[in-house]
Amino acid sequence: MVVRLTTRQWGDGDRHALLLHGINSSGGTWWRVADALGAQGFTVTAPDLRGHGDSPRASRYAAADYAADVRALRERWDLVVGHSLGGLVAVHAALDPDWTARLVLLDPAVELPDSDVERYTELNVQEVVRPQDPEALLAANPQWHPEDARLKFLAVLATSPFVAERTMRDNAPWHYLPDVGALPVPTLILGADPAVGAVFGPDLGDVVAAANAGIEYRVVPNAGHSVHRDAPEDVLEAIAAWVG
Repeated sequence: MVVRLTTRQWGDGDRHALLLHGINSSGGTWWRVADALGAQGFTVTAPDLRGHGDSPRASRYAAADYAADVRALRERWDLVVGHSLGGLVAVHAALDPDWTARLVLLDPAVELPDSDVERYTELNVQEVVRPQDPEALLAANPQWHPEDARLKFLAVLATSPFVAERTMRDNAPWHYLPDVGALPVPTLILGADPAVGAVFGPDLGDVVAAANAGIEYRVVPNAGHSVHRDAPEDVLEAIAAWVG
């Protein structure tokens, strides 16, 4: 069953961009990317995915369920940007070549070793059970803006251990790399720096770039998994060049 998502909007341009957040996050956490794209002539929409932020809860959290909700927002986008879980959702929806003209994936969570799924499940559940306050988040992530820490804290409070656990388990096994390689639209993948903690590293990026001429893969130096929080200027510069 499709969930009607709560959305936030920036800008009023003729081009339309969709921003999809990661697990235990919310649409509002895109504030810097959304504001910049709005200034570049986009109307930007950033939904709270099902079970996150102010959107309704549900019993299922598979990528197909998330993607069905997102596809109900608009039939066609000029640009879609997805981070982590949002990257997986975007890949699932973008297998339809008419859904978006261009796609940007930020360290997407599309391929996880079976041995790591349980560990990531526990980490995501514990993030909700024992949320870090903004000061602790800033101490752990000194590259973040204070507003990033505040909005991430509020987003964690707005979700639940059930949502975090079901999202991980409903999508296991996490082997969606073939879907990335099959993407029919021009796709830019900005991976985190493996030295800082990448989910989508060069071992995966090189595979999909070799398999699909429409995919470009780059590592964002010194950026961890939250690429858009760690290196917002680098991400915005790459997106601006990608969409022309």
